[in-house]
Amino acid sequence: MFLSHIEPNARISQGGFLLPLVIFLLVGISMLAVAISRVSSFSGVSSSAEGLSIQALFASESGLQWGMNQLFFQQTTRTAVDASCTTLENGGAGQTLTFSVDGLRSCTTEINCAISIQGATSYYTLESSSSCGAGNLLGQRRLQMLAKMQ
Repeated sequence: MFLSHIEPNARISQGGFLLPLVIFLLVGISMLAVAISRVSSFSGVSSSAEGLSIQALFASESGLQWGMNQLFFQQTTRTAVDASCTTLENGGAGQTLTFSVDGLRSCTTEINCAISIQGATSYYTLESSSSCGAGNLLGQRRLQMLAKMQ
């Protein structure tokens, strides 16, 4: 009924509008899919790095506890504790710990000790530097603890 009023040339000039729209939608949806894929892969790497950072924190805390044990355990005099700190320092090289427990197996920790003597009081600075993982996935933490003995 209405087709008789439309001229033949007008019908030809209106054809093909749907094809550019479909191409535009396909390109837009594919770009959105690529963006979502990249975001999800970055969040996976970020989650792994966060886990390694937490492991390094626990390894550093364990290193400080081990260092405090080496420093003060069964020491009754300030001179003996000073000697323990010097042994921990190991000529500037420090002490290196490697862990064998499941949660810290990929971690290493280096413990250093420094002495500052002021009058009748010795101040000890223990520093624990830990790293877990390797390559692009590496978590590192450094903690310090101060102690004194009179």
